[in-house]
Amino acid sequence: MKYTFDRVVRLLIGLAVVIGIALLVNRLSGVLLPFLIGWLLAYLIHPLVKFVQYKMKVGNRGASIAISLLFIGVIITGLGFAVVPAISNEIMSMHNAQFTMHNFKIGSDAMVWLSGVMERVDIEKWLSPETIKGAFESLLPSVKGLVSGTWEFIAGVFVVFVVFLYVVFILIDYEKINRGAREMIPLKYRELIEGIFD
Repeated sequence: MKYTFDRVVRLLIGLAVVIGIALLVNRLSGVLLPFLIGWLLAYLIHPLVKFVQYKMKVGNRGASIAISLLFIGVIITGLGFAVVPAISNEIMSMHNAQFTMHNFKIGSDAMVWLSGVMERVDIEKWLSPETIKGAFESLLPSVKGLVSGTWEFIAGVFVVFVVFLYVVFILIDYEKINRGAREMIPLKYRELIEGIFD
């Protein structure tokens, strides 16, 4: 195999294209991951949509998708209602077995010790500006964590909503998208690639 100038240039261009695509995918991973999850879910739900549309003779594609998603939602909700109480009962029984509460009374020795501790507490030191500032500085990371956790929860709910939208819109045009993807494959590789995907 000879390495001519033309072949080296082609190899460098091909390598640059592969690196560019890898960098682009890395940069767009926040958008591509929900899309790929939506595509996978649409792929799994599509047979049910076809069954509802063609076997149950629901003519409208949107209605077939709505019925299929409603059916899946009912099944997931039913499983949740069946499984969650059993899990919570098991957790409560473990909690009761391991952490049984005992009634106890504070003895006179404990009261003496507690009053000694209270006498040694310096109220003025506790209410000094330095102590209050230190308390605020120690609370600040907790407040930051709370805000950050809330923001992450909102972002997670938004991602779930975006995945749901992807699923719906991919299911609406699933056959057209599949045909278009099939026609993008060159004819001499089409049979091999379809066999791999099948």
